[in-house]
Amino acid sequence: MKSSRAHEGLILPLRMRILRGGGVLFLLSVVLAGCGSSSDKNANQSIVNDLGSKACSAFQKTLKELDAGILTDTELREKIKDVYSDAQLSDEPVLTQSVTTLLAAVTMSDVDGFNLAVEDVSSVCTGMDK
Repeated sequence: MKSSRAHEGLILPLRMRILRGGGVLFLLSVVLAGCGSSSDKNANQSIVNDLGSKACSAFQKTLKELDAGILTDTELREKIKDVYSDAQLSDEPVLTQSVTTLLAAVTMSDVDGFNLAVEDVSSVCTGMDK
């Protein structure tokens, strides 16, 4: 089991990698633009779509908090688990897969995998609004 100091290894490199690529503002703008409400075809579909939108909204909020530097590794993982829970119940299999990959990257402290998964989830959330 890693000590909390050893586990701090994900947040700082993650922030540095995103910042080096100028990605935080880009990622936030993509997420802000893309995570909107779904259309209401019927009541059940609306509830399921709302879970996808809720997952995207929680993801967006998590990125903002990560950018602000107010999340520990443990808090980041818990927030991504919440996003994962909503994504699992949505009718968007691509969202479910992307968020699963994101959670795995956080769990394994895989900075490169996290960055790729952030891009994937952002892209899926943007596509859900179209």
